Amino acid sequence: MTPSPSSTLSSLPAEIILSIAENLDEEKDVNALTRTSRQFHAFFNDRLYQHNVQHNASSGLFWAATNNRKQAIELFLENSATLAHITSKNETPFMLAADAGHLSLLQWLLPQPGVDPAAIDKRGRTALTRACRNGHTEVVRFLLALETIDPTQEADGVMSAPLRLAADGGHADIFRLLLSTGKIDIIPELTLNSSTSLFRATARNQPSILRILVEDHGLDPNYADPERGMSIMHYAAINRCEAVIEYLLSVGANPDPVSTDPCTPFTHAVRSRSAGVVKLLMATGRVDVDFAESFNRVTPLATAAANGDVEIARELIESGRVDVNKKDLHGQTPLFRAAKDGRVSVVELLLAQEGILLESPDFKGERAFTAAIRGRHTKVVELFFKRDDIAWDIPNRHGESPLLVAASVNEETIVERLLDKGARIDCKDEHGRTPFAWAKWWQNEEMEKILGEYTVRQRFRRPMGVRDRIMLIEGQPVSPMVMLAEEIRGRRRVE
Repeated sequence: MTPSPSSTLSSLPAEIILSIAENLDEEKDVNALTRTSRQFHAFFNDRLYQHNVQHNASSGLFWAATNNRKQAIELFLENSATLAHITSKNETPFMLAADAGHLSLLQWLLPQPGVDPAAIDKRGRTALTRACRNGHTEVVRFLLALETIDPTQEADGVMSAPLRLAADGGHADIFRLLLSTGKIDIIPELTLNSSTSLFRATARNQPSILRILVEDHGLDPNYADPERGMSIMHYAAINRCEAVIEYLLSVGANPDPVSTDPCTPFTHAVRSRSAGVVKLLMATGRVDVDFAESFNRVTPLATAAANGDVEIARELIESGRVDVNKKDLHGQTPLFRAAKDGRVSVVELLLAQEGILLESPDFKGERAFTAAIRGRHTKVVELFFKRDDIAWDIPNRHGESPLLVAASVNEETIVERLLDKGARIDCKDEHGRTPFAWAKWWQNEEMEKILGEYTVRQRFRRPMGVRDRIMLIEGQPVSPMVMLAEEIRGRRRVE
């Protein structure tokens, strides 16, 4: 029978075994030797810990602190490690134990030599800030009882003060514990700049923190930033915080305050695509759902249309409180914005509404149908082609008809459909450009063929003027479109 490796090693003289151990450079090799047998474990386990301390910067000590391994920490201390050792990020074992929430280990570590409970890592974080961030209430209580712990100390700037970290995570018990020390000034925390507890609790949807501020510290639920007029409700809507909005409404907050922009929480909710917040605010019956916000005077329906939010758009339309044809500062209706951005579902919804204005132009004189063509939104264009109440030849203020726009964006399929609908081919813009010119510019032979065949089919002879005919007879160069049309006519005569 072949002897096992452990029995083979065990049979070697002690001097040779020790020599083998001394020549192992890798910790994994020392560990493998230690685990070979119980005898070797007794001999070399201390050497394994010493190797980690000497060659791996006591990494095992920090692992033991993170994973609540008190016995392993004791072994490290017996083998020349100290609790003053730090990681490359200046983290101490005490700090890592607090981060993981190991209260009993912290209580054991505290009186040990080299432990500083107020130590700071490279990012300015302490044991307290780590415990606050991770919601370890009992650890925070333990740390606050220590004289060296300052609950007002900021880590990594004002954004990471213990109170604000507790607000971030919605740790209400820790939030109360910190305030109960009497060392934190609550007044600055009741404002709405990006670093305060009020703002952070609102933006991170933590109604439990907001409840403490309102019920215990007299915060007005209608409080607004004096410079911009942005209320707590505004910021909750921006960040899609349904729970915060529910709480604010429950304590009587105004659901429809107007900021200096002007904007309302409802317009922000629509812009943030938060259907849940939209429904909450609409259910109050006290919100202007057709409010035209900001400088561009965009309505919530127009915003939902541009975003492609068919659910919100449907909610607004079914409320019966919006004007589906209301224009913004640029003269664009919700249908125009949806068509321009290729929002197929919203366009389909709007086209089904009674009284929808298909031909309402923007300030440039462009219609929704033309805007969809310009954006090359073929699915939206197809929805318009299903209608029989659209004028296919109305140009914008630059003289661009739908056919000319389709040619300018190199969409021969749309060009062909427009010609089938009866669009005029003899159109040109303010610069004199025609569909024929665009087809040539794009070098689109298929479009040239479509236009040429249509010219013959409709007996349209405008491209072939007297001068062109004379030049053609004399063999002089003429417009390629003229030659193509004449070639098609010649083939048809032969046929």
